Amino acid sequence: MPEDEELIDPDQYELDDNIRNALKGRNQLARDKAAAEQRNAELERELAFSKAGIPDSPLAAALAKTYDGENDPASVKAYFEGLGVDLTSSSAGVTTQQTPEPQGVSDDELAAQRQVSTLGAGGEAGGDVLFEDAIKSAGSTKDVLALIQSAPQGSNIGIPSIQ
Repeated sequence: MPEDEELIDPDQYELDDNIRNALKGRNQLARDKAAAEQRNAELERELAFSKAGIPDSPLAAALAKTYDGENDPASVKAYFEGLGVDLTSSSAGVTTQQTPEPQGVSDDELAAQRQVSTLGAGGEAGGDVLFEDAIKSAGSTKDVLALIQSAPQGSNIGIPSIQ
């Protein structure tokens, strides 16, 4: 429905029932036409995004809301590429954060620290770890030595002597 075209309220005037019903029908057709035009525009936009290879992801949905250009696949693709979204990878612009491994720690030392954490929490990672309990739970002499070496500096822990 053109913006300058107004719906006429048939109840505002004294009209014949046939004219009143015709006006109500015209008003309904005008509303239906406007809704169909809006839906058509939405579908054209979806088609342009689909043809441009824009993924169906939360990131793409958020960026799509900021796009106000033509519903042309080339324009849509250029817009997303201009924002730095990688449309060629399998993740299609969605990046995942990975927790970096600690630097300067050997694999053995890292394994020992994880074991201390697991042993101290009763088999579950995390929780309070008593060093004494971790040593008692160690499976071998090598594990005990690894635990002692992984203790914080200045903790005054040494290898026990048997008398």
